[in-house]
Parts: sequence; C-alpha cells; structure tokens
Amino acid sequence: MTDPGAGCTRARRSRVAALLATRRRRIVAVVVIAGVIAAGGGTAVYAATRDSGTRYRTAGVQYGDVTQTLSLTGQVASSDSVDAAFQVAGTVQKVLVRLGEKVSAGQTLATLDPTALTAAVGAAHAAAADAQQRLADDLAAQSTGAAVPLTAGRVGSSRTGGDGARSGGTAAASVAGAQSVMLGRYRTAAAAAQASAAAVATAQTACAPLLGAPAPSAGATPTPAPVPPLSPDPTPTPTPGTTGGVQLLLTDCQAAVSRVLQLQTATASAQADLDRAAIALNAAVAALQRATPAAGSSSAGTGSRPTAPPVSRGAVTAAQILSDQAQIDSAQAHLAVQRQDLDFATLTSPLAGTVVAIGLAAGAAVPAGSTGAAVTVQGAGGYTVTATVPLAQISHVAAGQKASVRLSAFAATYPGAVTSIGVLNVSQTSTPAYRVTLTLDTGGAAPRIGATAHATVTVATAAHVLTVPTSAVAVSGTRASVLLFDNGRVRRTPVTIGAVGTDSVEIRTGLSAGQRVVLADLDAQIPAASTGLRGTLGGLGTAARLRRTLGR
Repeated sequence: MTDPGAGCTRARRSRVAALLATRRRRIVAVVVIAGVIAAGGGTAVYAATRDSGTRYRTAGVQYGDVTQTLSLTGQVASSDSVDAAFQVAGTVQKVLVRLGEKVSAGQTLATLDPTALTAAVGAAHAAAADAQQRLADDLAAQSTGAAVPLTAGRVGSSRTGGDGARSGGTAAASVAGAQSVMLGRYRTAAAAAQASAAAVATAQTACAPLLGAPAPSAGATPTPAPVPPLSPDPTPTPTPGTTGGVQLLLTDCQAAVSRVLQLQTATASAQADLDRAAIALNAAVAALQRATPAAGSSSAGTGSRPTAPPVSRGAVTAAQILSDQAQIDSAQAHLAVQRQDLDFATLTSPLAGTVVAIGLAAGAAVPAGSTGAAVTVQGAGGYTVTATVPLAQISHVAAGQKASVRLSAFAATYPGAVTSIGVLNVSQTSTPAYRVTLTLDTGGAAPRIGATAHATVTVATAAHVLTVPTSAVAVSGTRASVLLFDNGRVRRTPVTIGAVGTDSVEIRTGLSAGQRVVLADLDAQIPAASTGLRGTLGGLGTAARLRRTLGR
C-alpha cells in the first residue's frame, strides 16, 4: 500500500527542486550580465567582481578600444543635382570655386565673414555666465535659509547670510543634499523629454511611406497622422510586387511607435520623480528656517496644497532653483547655436560633381537658406540620405565620417559617409536640430527613392586608451566622475572622458591602469520597475543617457 505522506513529501521536494533550479538560472544570468562587458570595438573585456568583504561590485581600469556612434533615420534621395546655399545669414567673404570646376563631396565652396558671428558668440557666452551665476547665488542663499532680495541684477552678489550660517548645520546639509537630488532628477527628466521628442520625429519619418505622405520637412506644419495598430500579426494591404517591402516598412513603423510610447511613459515617471524632489527640497528649506531664527519670517499664505511646509516669504524655493536651471539650459542652447553658426559658416558641396551655377559674390549679404544665393553642383548620379541631428550631438558630426546605412525595405546595407552638415535650425520643437547629408555607395544597386534608411555614423574612435565600463561614470552638469575603490574605501574621483561607446568610456585623465572603479552598490535596493533586478547591477546600459547629459 502506497504511503500518502511519502507522495506529498516527494511532491514538495519536486517543487523545491524546481524553485532552486529557477533561482540558479537567474543567478547564472546575473553573473553572465555582470561578468562580461565588451568595450566598444570588442577588444577589452571587464571582469566585474564583488570585492571580498565589501558591498561593492567593481571593475578594473584597463586599456582598450572605444567606438562612439550616432544613429540617424532619414529617407533615400537622388544626388544628381543640388543647390548649396548658406543656412546662416551673413556677408560673403570668399567664393572659392568657378563655373565648370570639378568639386568633391565635402569641398568648401564659399565662406562668410565671421565678425558678426563671433560677436554673437561672445554675447551668448556672457548670457550663459549670468545664468550660471544666478543659480549659484540662489543655491547659496537657499542653503543658509537667507531671504533673497527681489532684484533683477543679481550677478556677483553674495547671499550667504551670516545669521543663517551660525546654526542649523544639519538642516543646511539636508538642504544641500536635497538640492543635489532635485537637480539630478531635473537632468534626468530633461533627457527623457528630449529622447521622447526625438522618438516622435523618428516615428513620423518611419511611418511616412505607409501613410502616403512625405516625411516632415523644414518649414512644414506638422499634422497628427494615424499610425498602424500595434498588433502581433500585422496584415497590411498587399501591393503587387512589394508585399515584403511593405511588411518590413510596417514593422519599422510599429517599432518606432512602440518606442515613442515607452519613452513617453519614462518621461512622465521622471517628471513625477522631479516633483517629489522639489517637495522634499521645500521641506528641507522650511526645516532650516525653523532651525535658523535669523531667517524666520511669516509663512507664505494659506490655502496651498498639503505638500511640503511653506518656506518663509522671500526665501529661495525649489521652483526658483528649477527656473534658474531652465534659464541655464536655454542660455547654453543659445550659445551652442551661435557657436554652430560660427563653426559652420562655410558652404560645402554635398556631392561630387561640376559647378554649373554660382549665385554668390564676395561682399554680398545673403539671408539664411536663400534659394537664389546658391552654388549649383551637378552630380554624376548616386544616392543620399538626409537626416536631422539634435543640437546636443551635432558638434560631434563632421564631413567625411563613415557610416553604415540599412534600408529595411530592401533588406540591404550600404556603406556611406557624411558629406554635408546644415547650420540652419530645422526643428519644429524647442530643441534645435540640423540637417546632415550622407552619400551612399550602392555599388550599382538602385534603391527606391523615398525609402526609409537607418544610418549608424562612427563619430569617434579611440585605440588602446584607458577605459572603464559606461555604468561606472556619473555626470553632474558637464563634469564626470567615478567612484574609486581603494584599500576597501570608496571615494569620488573627477575624470575627463573622451569617446563614449556602448559599453565603455575613454578616460583621458583622472585614473591609472589597474585601479578599480565601483559599478554597483550591492546593498542598495534598485527599483524593479527600472532594472528588473534588486541589489545587483544598477548602472548598465547608460551609454545613451551619458551621451545626452554630456552633450554627446
């Protein structure tokens, strides 16, 4: 007779064995992820280990190769003929070509007088410095609980009130910590919003061939357009002879729309985190004022939402700090635009061919994007792809950079190169963007004009340089740092970085080969919604965020 108890025992053992096997598989997966991080180019492998008796997972600083790339999306066009015109207003300084002259792709055709453009850069730089000083003043005043005089010209003033500095040391430290957290979340939210806007533009371009409408272009007013449903088994209307191409285009479009939804969700989450950080900062400021009698004054009104305790009238609030930071971002964006206008005040040919018309003369004033004041170059045939690049990345793009261009509808990949960089802002949003033209080498093939193209441009390479995993680098403003693990202790060390690859970063100064940097704090609890893991790898896959933060 079979013992029922023995059967139950065997069943329980089977369930336990299954759970243990699942756990082992998960542990193995984590170890595989943590243990091998290939440097850009695949020539370096990091051994991520947990140092004995510590709470940190670390990796060694070592030599390797780093390749930094930029992904672009555009459409195939004919390169037979082009009217090259200045996309920034100015006075023509030189015309460097003659009628009938043979020119190569990327060759300079004419230049503008840089005097006015240089002055504009100087003014923009001064405005950015003013904005930086305003934030520094407000942070200093807020960290002491001092009231701020409501004056417009605050640059260079000192507001570190002596009365507030005599007491409340712990409360002041709490304010400083809350300031750092809020500004960090501001940068995260800003980067998320920028990525979301870029994804929307990419989706419009990817879906345009399916919707029977041209992709968005400069000067056009964008109109909402329907997108194909995100179904697991799409069934587009067949087109004779192009069913496979339509299917591939539909897949690209659906993936782009899915990416938009994902990034919009991430943006909303980042904004909510920022709101909570602002409330926490206001609470810390109110606590500092209570601990610092000299800063005290009446509460700021009644009827406010029950969030953080109100700060005293005239004190610096979280909203003011965020406004200061937004003004810095705006001023720096304007400065970058002015620098681009200066750096790219040269007219280059986007293709090889013959100059057949010249509408420019030295000393003549030209408007931006003039159709008449142009140099016309007739090519011998070929194909180009034009895409837009946001301001934060345009400075890393240069004529001659190599690219790999994939045409999904044709299941083909062609080599290419950057041949032209526009200097006129063609963005339809608050984030400036510029046109970049790539010339394709199709090897005699004839891709369909208007087909969606996905290009990967190599913008920087570094061979046999010091590298660390991307996840080890933290960024505050434009400064980068790592946590250096030394004799059981951890300290933050500033570094200067170069190329930013998918998995590794070039370290130019601040570290030496053989040192170890912290990848993760194994005792910290990582939200499952952000990584899917708890207490393991918190920083992997941050290359895109690192590039955005540093303007790369």
